[in-house]
Amino acid sequence: MARYLNPFVCFSCRRCFRRSAARTVERKCPTCGSVAVALSRKFKAPSRADEEQWRKVEFLYRHGFRFQSVYDKTGRVVRYPESLKEARDFVRRYKPGKPAENYAWAAESASEKKRAKYQSMFLRANRKRPRHASRPPQVPDGGS
Repeated sequence: MARYLNPFVCFSCRRCFRRSAARTVERKCPTCGSVAVALSRKFKAPSRADEEQWRKVEFLYRHGFRFQSVYDKTGRVVRYPESLKEARDFVRRYKPGKPAENYAWAAESASEKKRAKYQSMFLRANRKRPRHASRPPQVPDGGS
């Protein structure tokens, strides 16, 4: 089984290091000893010198974004913002915990989902099995 390494980010020294997934979301930074937080495997750290990008990453983290996939109303994946200014608008639009309108699959009510689930189970269980018409009928051997 493959072991995935998740990025852990320390905002005080602006470093990123990868460790195996743990039950805790926080670890101790090996460089400065501060708290480092886990982000999604999709996260790519900016260079240490790029303070603006680190402020943007911290801003997004503080507002609940862990750099996992975010979807718009149509179900398409939304790109993460490039600047801190764009990040503010991004948070307003896609903040986790917002009403279900951000997520296309959450627009249905729970009862509709349940009904669709049972309907598909019923259809699968009761569908007619096709006979294999491509097989020629078996003729018993006359025996010699």
